[in-house]
Amino acid sequence: MGRKSKLRSLFSVVGIILYGVIAGVIVFFTSIAITGSFGVEVSFEEIGSVELILSLIATQIGLLISAGTWLAYSEKGKEFVKVRYPSGEGLKLAGIATVGLFVFVLSLEFISTLLEIQPPANEITEQATVSPELISVLIVLNWVLVAPAEELLFRGVIQSRLKIDFDVKWAIFLTAVIFTSIHVPNVAGFTSGLIIPLMIWFTAGVVLGYVFEKTESIVTVIIIHGVYNTAIFLFLFIETFVL
Repeated sequence: MGRKSKLRSLFSVVGIILYGVIAGVIVFFTSIAITGSFGVEVSFEEIGSVELILSLIATQIGLLISAGTWLAYSEKGKEFVKVRYPSGEGLKLAGIATVGLFVFVLSLEFISTLLEIQPPANEITEQATVSPELISVLIVLNWVLVAPAEELLFRGVIQSRLKIDFDVKWAIFLTAVIFTSIHVPNVAGFTSGLIIPLMIWFTAGVVLGYVFEKTESIVTVIIIHGVYNTAIFLFLFIETFVL
């Protein structure tokens, strides 16, 4: 694995991400034009429920377009991204990984509270507290679009692509870094508290990458991702509308 091949691999991955971002922007503005034709106004000054949903859908479709385009161009099939159902052992590992991830997140939040470190607001979770109906929509989108799209691109395509030229540990690490960076725009403001979500996203990326390699199943990491996001939204629902 020479230096040139590793650089080619990194440039390829950067290109995949940029392509996905550009595709997402195009889909977003197209969706604005379509919804506008039906009399639905979209504001660029203030993010509301409509803007959040359109942005989320467009972003994830952009990731799917990028993943699909690369797979088609490189003539890679479903075996490359390991599209297969998890085994019993795989599901067991998924359960352990999910519980471990929650323990880490809760521990981190407890420590940040003791140290009085305030994480910046997350645009998605902030908007999710507007109404229980919106939380329901976000949970559905999480399973139908978000978890499948992000895992297909990051673990299925990017991590698998990096693994061609890098050791598997480096592939997991680099993918987790990219996975973390792509989520940064979700936060409002860059404060010292940004370290909290950065640590959560990076740890989640490493856990998902490890499970993906151990189980050789993209479905397994989609399940973990889906369960984690659903739990976050359910917690917000209980905290906001029940307690």
